[in-house]
Amino acid sequence: MSGRLQQLLAFYVSGWLALEAWPFKVENCTVELPAPTNLTVELRGIGHVTCSWSWLKPQHLENDTSSLYQYDSSFQFDGGHWEQRKINSLLYREEGVDRNRHVTFQVRVFVANKTGPCRSSNWVSISIPSDEGVAAVKNFTCVFYNFEYVNCTWDVDPTAPDAIYHFHYWKNTMASVQNCSDYIYKGNRRAGCQIHRDKLDKLELTLNSRVQGVSARGKIKPFYYMLESYAFVKLRPPGRIDVARIREGINVSWEIPSDWKSHCTKYEVRVCSVKRNSCIDYTFQKAAGTIIDADTKSKNTVQVRAMYDLCGSSGIWSEWTPEHYFD
Repeated sequence: MSGRLQQLLAFYVSGWLALEAWPFKVENCTVELPAPTNLTVELRGIGHVTCSWSWLKPQHLENDTSSLYQYDSSFQFDGGHWEQRKINSLLYREEGVDRNRHVTFQVRVFVANKTGPCRSSNWVSISIPSDEGVAAVKNFTCVFYNFEYVNCTWDVDPTAPDAIYHFHYWKNTMASVQNCSDYIYKGNRRAGCQIHRDKLDKLELTLNSRVQGVSARGKIKPFYYMLESYAFVKLRPPGRIDVARIREGINVSWEIPSDWKSHCTKYEVRVCSVKRNSCIDYTFQKAAGTIIDADTKSKNTVQVRAMYDLCGSSGIWSEWTPEHYFD
């Protein structure tokens, strides 16, 4: 196991232990410890920050080996509630944040054991202001079409100054921010970017993007967007539909590409009665299903669509297949 992987494992395990093991509320600590010092923040890539700090154990506690010293940290956005809280024993924290908003990071140290009271330091904080300028980008969306390419598109506020828009993207495994090489145009204006799969490195990681407007008439505020790759996948519609009548109703099956992960895909089947001019939708986890309440005495149509669904992170429904008639 690499040193970096060991650090990350320690980060998550220590945080879990800190939250689960203590028999008291961390908020009830008495302020007795010196606060962390040398708090700094480093911006990396797009929408990624590394906050780091120093802390030395006071001289009168140097021989204390029964207590575990931990760092309690959280983020605040635009002066709202503190969130994304973590507790661990590392002197840094790496996190993806919403750079469209004013970000504040805070950290303190606390120590306790199961037989003594909780003691902590005061909080120390550092701010990461949002970029200045006119907010021009709106209706930003990204769609990952069948794991083949990503289309990210946006509109521009008509009141914003004329500008040329540049699209940048980055993942945590990339050494540097990438520039768009295949723009989508509306008229003569850049209104999107297409990124092919071979440029996306590991598909399961978060895609961080930025739209940067450059104008001679005023400063344009950059627009940032962060999304999980699997959360914006749109599959192509399934293939040929087969319908077989059975005593209980109908069996419906359909073809899917061999490279689809069947355990990560769910389907919706729409059965419409031509006579009644009504439709019913059914959800299935496999590429086949039995429908027991179909109207088998009149002409019907069947359509199927698919969605990539991984660990509760749903994507986007595909388009419906063409109508398949049966009677």
